[in-house]
Amino acid sequence: MAIAALTFSFTSLTSCEDVPAPYEIPGDNPDTPDTPAAEPAGTGTQADPFNVAGALKYIENGGDENTEVYVKGKVVSVVSGSYDASYGSLKYYISDDGTETNQFYVFNGYAGPNRTKFSGEDALKAGDEVVICGKLVTYNGTKEFTTGNYVVSINGNGGGSDQPSAGVATGDGTQANPFNSVAANNYASSLAADVESDKDVYIKGKVVSVSQKYGATTYGTATFYISDDGKEDNKFCVDRALYLNNAKYTSGADINEGDDVVVCGKVVNYKG
Repeated sequence: MAIAALTFSFTSLTSCEDVPAPYEIPGDNPDTPDTPAAEPAGTGTQADPFNVAGALKYIENGGDENTEVYVKGKVVSVVSGSYDASYGSLKYYISDDGTETNQFYVFNGYAGPNRTKFSGEDALKAGDEVVICGKLVTYNGTKEFTTGNYVVSINGNGGGSDQPSAGVATGDGTQANPFNSVAANNYASSLAADVESDKDVYIKGKVVSVSQKYGATTYGTATFYISDDGKEDNKFCVDRALYLNNAKYTSGADINEGDDVVVCGKVVNYKG
């Protein structure tokens, strides 16, 4: 398991009248208003991704199948049984409003670049807002993302009050956009065994468990695990972390399960 190096420290803790119509008249029932199809939007760049209607139009207009584009939409459903632990990819559908109307097929998509694996079939949930990067094709009459596509962001990349779904890597390790535990594990796993990263990174998460509290040692450090949701899946070990402001603990609130924290320091792929 990839774990944090010794230099981690906290940065934060915390119709005709009377005659029934023979068919349904669109818009006649105020309780079930018509939902017009979304208009194509976006240019397909990361800064201005296509919406799903825009992606469909891009394909219909003969868009280049060898060019990666960005598409934003909401998850409609994940194909049951599509997760293969060997590859870590998922098959799922997205649309502009999260319904099956004009849904778009995402074939063998990954959680991040370089074929970052999803943790399981439940890593994406209906309603999650995603931005996906990949190549758009028509295969056997189906317009779709071809294999190798990946999630760029989910629910605003974890910003604001939205939380990323378990198993999706988010963040770039900066103070403004910290890694989540999945991204931290991926980053540490990219290092050779027992090799420390050459830079400090920031990681945000919720405390899963505490191996050693600050008040239980004279060294002024604590060891604990964090994950996106405070559960065991994709947890990341923070080993002998200093307290706030990179100082030894002397007094103040101790670390507890469920605490939301941001830590900063170097990571190491301990024993591979």
